[in-house]
Amino acid sequence: MNTQSDAESREVARRENGARRSEFYLRYDLLLANWYVLTDRLQQEILALRQDLHEDLARWRPRQREPVWNAYADRVNLICQQVGIQPASSGPGGSATTRQRAAPRLLACLDLT
Repeated sequence: MNTQSDAESREVARRENGARRSEFYLRYDLLLANWYVLTDRLQQEILALRQDLHEDLARWRPRQREPVWNAYADRVNLICQQVGIQPASSGPGGSATTRQRAAPRLLACLDLT
């Protein structure tokens, strides 16, 4: 019985990790799509995030734990907040909706002067 609850908790953790990874990539793609309207400082933060993730994934091996996606999702969410994009809503349908609404808001909230 204890094994069943361990398996269930691992499955829940795996799904949560996948959701955070998905949220990270949706936000990251949104920022990259608007790369040329971002300030140099924000571009440098995104490049540093990309380099850190690249290094973590290069060290990762299949039998090891995945990189800490919460840390990367938090970093990309912080950049999005600086730009003016609201945090993604939870649920599989919320991410696409957030992405569709965020692109015009991103362009509108940036100070291009």
